Amino acid sequence: MEKETKKEIKKEIIDRMPLLYRDSLPEEILKELTPEVRKQYFLWDEIMKREIELYPRLVLPIVKELFQREYPGDGNIVLLSTEYTVSRIHEKGEKLLHAIRSDLLLRIQSDLYHFECQIEKDGRMIFRMLEYDIHIALTHGKETDKGENMPQEFAVMFPKSAVLYLGDEGNVPAYETCTLYFQDGTEHVYRIPVMKVQEYSPEEIEEKHLDILVPFLPARFRKQIGKLTGKDGKTDEAARERVKQELTEVLLECKAALIHEGEKGILSESAWKDIWEYLWKVCGYLLGEDTALYGEVSAEVEPA
Repeated sequence: MEKETKKEIKKEIIDRMPLLYRDSLPEEILKELTPEVRKQYFLWDEIMKREIELYPRLVLPIVKELFQREYPGDGNIVLLSTEYTVSRIHEKGEKLLHAIRSDLLLRIQSDLYHFECQIEKDGRMIFRMLEYDIHIALTHGKETDKGENMPQEFAVMFPKSAVLYLGDEGNVPAYETCTLYFQDGTEHVYRIPVMKVQEYSPEEIEEKHLDILVPFLPARFRKQIGKLTGKDGKTDEAARERVKQELTEVLLECKAALIHEGEKGILSESAWKDIWEYLWKVCGYLLGEDTALYGEVSAEVEPA
């Protein structure tokens, strides 16, 4: 295949990606993406997943905040596979197998929890969650033995699911909902809570020990940073200075919260330093087009 033809195919894939693969990216597509596009696609959920892999008990305050469930600090927390193969009809009528990947699935004691990280509003999020949860339930939640708590022979237990909305757009609902109508005339409202991460201040995160959210707080400046340079290529210096000051303030508050959590024994030294490192990875991504601003903010927050 000619080099130019490959470039055209890759551009078409990237342009169509938000529409075609909002919930999954097949392996053949992943291979065609540039490292930068792959980083954009995976950045948010991979940071969350890495935090929980390294420090599983950090997810317990999230569970408490969303579902009012508490577990012992040393409770058994197991990360489960999040990939499922499904059959779908291609736009040309061809039946294809695809892999769908949910962001985070874990078992705490006997309970299943499923979390999705979302940076932008998505009108189809509830359908994605339903599809994920059906596969999760059929894979991990099937029960076939009668017992005291399950008088029926067969049962399917759905996970406790939630969307962690990392963006700063308004009009995000407190719940994603969808009504399911069954063939016997019954119906059920499928409702998923939404955690709006940007509504939490560093102080509130410290108070509730939601430390796992700290790396995502700079995302509240995503739109402001994107508007610093106009179509004419000129930078709005006043807006740039405003972003610099406000971002610096948030980062200093985050650093203080993490240090306090370390002093209280909530976070180990390695844990708060890793979270701090992930926060800077997010800053590096957001300020990738303005490395000078990244350096100025870094100098304010972590002077030599």
